[in-house]
Amino acid sequence: IGKGGLSQSVAEGIGKLGCVYLSFTGGAGALAARSIESVEEVLWKDLGLAEAMWVLGVKDFGPLVVGVDTSGNNLY
Repeated sequence: IGKGGLSQSVAEGIGKLGCVYLSFTGGAGALAARSIESVEEVLWKDLGLAEAMWVLGVKDFGPLVVGVDTSGNNLY
């Protein structure tokens, strides 16, 4: 889950892996935070906390927008 666009090469890679890139509504961080129940793990801390990958336990998280789908189609 991100909050901004991705390059076309990254979108193509996401599609090749059969993954999706989801975006949370901009400016709604407080809404997102209310749905987080736990932090399971933080990976790649050496990139800095803002760029690290956070594994979160959430409940009723959303709404989300599909920014890149499993075919690599890029909304951005």
